[in-house]
Amino acid sequence: MARVAMLLLLLTTAFVDGLAQVTTIPYIVRPGDTAYAIALECRVNLNDVLDANPMITSWTSLQPGQTIQLPSTASCPWSISSPAATQTLPPITTSTSAATTFATVVTTQTSSASGVNAGQTYTVVGGDTAYNIAARFGISLAGLEVANPGTVTDWNILQIGISLQIPPVIPSTVSAYIATVPTSYIVTVPTSPSPPAASTSLVTIPTGYMGTTSSNATSASVNILSSSILTGYMGTAPSSPTPSSPSGSELSQVTGTLAVRNLDLGEGIESPRDVYTFYSGDGSVERGWPPISSWLSFNAMFRNVEPYIGQGCVDGVPANSQSETDNIRDSIIAVANQSYMDPRFILAVVMQESNGCVRVVSTAGGNDNPGLMQSFEGTGSCDSNGVPVYPCPPSVIRQMIVDGTAAPVQGPTLVSALNKAASLDNCEPAQAFYRAARLYNSGLNSLLADGDLGGAPGATLCYSSDIANRLLGWVNGAKQCYLDG
Repeated sequence: MARVAMLLLLLTTAFVDGLAQVTTIPYIVRPGDTAYAIALECRVNLNDVLDANPMITSWTSLQPGQTIQLPSTASCPWSISSPAATQTLPPITTSTSAATTFATVVTTQTSSASGVNAGQTYTVVGGDTAYNIAARFGISLAGLEVANPGTVTDWNILQIGISLQIPPVIPSTVSAYIATVPTSYIVTVPTSPSPPAASTSLVTIPTGYMGTTSSNATSASVNILSSSILTGYMGTAPSSPTPSSPSGSELSQVTGTLAVRNLDLGEGIESPRDVYTFYSGDGSVERGWPPISSWLSFNAMFRNVEPYIGQGCVDGVPANSQSETDNIRDSIIAVANQSYMDPRFILAVVMQESNGCVRVVSTAGGNDNPGLMQSFEGTGSCDSNGVPVYPCPPSVIRQMIVDGTAAPVQGPTLVSALNKAASLDNCEPAQAFYRAARLYNSGLNSLLADGDLGGAPGATLCYSSDIANRLLGWVNGAKQCYLDG
């Protein structure tokens, strides 16, 4: 096994050493230029233009005369007289604070002027999200946003009927990516035939897969399968590739009167109440449970938990970065928009299950429960067999929210639990969510005959009461439920 680990290290190191430089050429911004227009006219991928200029934080304010960098494959209709510039990438970086050492791996991209998609216009329809549109056309979210300056007020809530510019995608022989690979990660190599000697073969990434490492390492190259690229994702080494996440049309949706088809992130109470009230009984207003009208708005609820989300994680798990926490918010809104689920319920469950720690350790009983929502047989996780993945890729964060909210699985999700709870006789709107919390935590058939949401047997008897309190603003107040001992 030591020889196998060394093989992967040698492959990684040799590969990075051979690709220490990426060639770019300078481009002088002209009046009226936008990133999208430059990419279109110079026949390069918009994503490559963005990646070649990491220091530019706002592409909506390019100034005439400003110098930016384009990939050396750029073919502009006018002459660029400046000599080619060389962009030197940083050396391999290591982390000594974690048990695993990480190395940065980079590939190059080659583009051809033939077969260029000159871009197109897309009209937003019901159920669309920025994430799904970008994925459908094979572009990044950043690329979609840069191509449409001033068109969209809030990318989390697209307006039906607006037209979006889709930037061009140019074919390439090797997908450009940056992946973080732990040099101590063990890849099982069959003993027969014998593993080949180390070489400088490229680490290849086929598209259409997400977050696994192939165990069939019988050639000199190691396959890291990804869909977007998943920066830092290390995988679990299954014997066959794991398919990418479901498309929007495959996600389950809330039905009936509880379906939220037009999100209003400001609807609700603005002042949080960080005290805990023990709620018992069947979840009804008559038994003292809070109605939906007393819940915080999503915006107020997220502001309330933001200082604590992803902090103080258990089992020595590293805390969230700010960008990871931002990605949790964006993913909740996007998945809520797709599934018609109230985003406040998703956020409450994320805080309940993991405190929003993106690298939370998976729990296991009869089924694996990974990710932010400790979901039933979920596929998204930034805990790789006990090794935390850093940074946690946005696509994996979104997958964790999909897994717990609306994945098409046989076990409980928030959507399946809410639809079942709402179908029961004499169910009030808020009561359906509290019942759904019980079903999500303890199983779709766990509701007792008397309707007691804290009754035994159950997984976490205080679960529904906890969720009700979180929807009102409880974060740090002393807990007053003792049903779980």
